[in-house]
Amino acid sequence: MYLKLLYRYNRAYFFLVAAFIICQLFINFKRGMVVSPFYHFGMYSQVMKPDVKYAVFEIEVNGARLQGKDFTPWQWDKINQPLVYFAGIHDNNLFFYSEVQRITSKAGVSMDSSHFTMPCNYPQFIDWYKSYLVRLLPGPIKSLEIYYRDYFYQQAKLQPAQTQHSLSEVCR
Repeated sequence: MYLKLLYRYNRAYFFLVAAFIICQLFINFKRGMVVSPFYHFGMYSQVMKPDVKYAVFEIEVNGARLQGKDFTPWQWDKINQPLVYFAGIHDNNLFFYSEVQRITSKAGVSMDSSHFTMPCNYPQFIDWYKSYLVRLLPGPIKSLEIYYRDYFYQQAKLQPAQTQHSLSEVCR
């Protein structure tokens, strides 16, 4: 639609925009070819160094620990991401109280926090998560334990911290 209107309005601009689009598509198709001002947006930019600390959820189902290598990346994301979201509830609530309410109160708008924050209801989450995992894992789930542990990158290896925390302690 835009190109059709541009063609009617100004043919010179139309051909310029069309040429830009064609060049950009060609560069993206070639993957890695870069000719200024056309750049491949997924290009390599710098060396990524490992982080010093990684937060890891350890999930034990029926006494056996689930490991990412036993699942596809998509399956592992489905297993792990709900835990990340649950653990982040506390920080999201703090952001609402410290930033959003501060800004809206300056604008003279009062907001009901119940519409924007969530409680950390651990028993309800575990019940939901267990029923969610049943669809992703083979067999019934008799026991479920979820721990949070920091891993530190030292001497080219990930080293686990000595202490692990229950998921119920992460979101308070």
